[in-house]
Amino acid sequence: MVAEAYCLKCRKMVEIQDPQRVVLKNMTPALTGTCPISGTTVYRFVHRRLDPVYVLTLAIEREKRAREFYLSAAEKTKDIRGREMYTWLASQSLLNADDLEQQLKALEVGHPWVKWEDKTPALVTMEYPKGSSGVTGAYEPSADELAILRAAIKNERKAVEFYRENEKITTDPDGQLAFELLARRKRGHLNLVEAQLEWVKKRLGYFSIEKFVEA
Repeated sequence: MVAEAYCLKCRKMVEIQDPQRVVLKNMTPALTGTCPISGTTVYRFVHRRLDPVYVLTLAIEREKRAREFYLSAAEKTKDIRGREMYTWLASQSLLNADDLEQQLKALEVGHPWVKWEDKTPALVTMEYPKGSSGVTGAYEPSADELAILRAAIKNERKAVEFYRENEKITTDPDGQLAFELLARRKRGHLNLVEAQLEWVKKRLGYFSIEKFVEA
């Protein structure tokens, strides 16, 4: 099927030469290439619901950006337990990206969805220690630390919504399972950073996630 895009220079629809899938800075999937007449770069936005390859491409980009965010957060956080948490979350984002890339490669060569195995069970709230409201420690969180935790919560909520949405619109049962597992992983991460924020706001510092980190 010929892919077309509107050329601003020619002011008409043209066939995209050497089309490539990309994810734009605003996380929009698109086809890009050149106009065969003017040589101008052209773009065609793609509705990600129409093609699972685009969904996976977008998901991989999201996980890579999440990893970069958590690595940066680890560098900015003074509490060693906070740094351990962010480093662990970065490793989980990398794991998700690797799983998604394996699935993408399979679909690109015409193979079906791979049946995913949940090697990293989702975290549950009961696994976190409960902060005592009567304890006031000496830990004084910085505004930056609180902002990072709130940004992490916002990002994880969006990730849960993204995977839940794609679970609903994916017709393949194994594809649905993949997105369901990813949504559960992200829900566990969301619960974790929400619990950490409550501890930090109570001046208790970060609680240890040693039990979640592989030895």
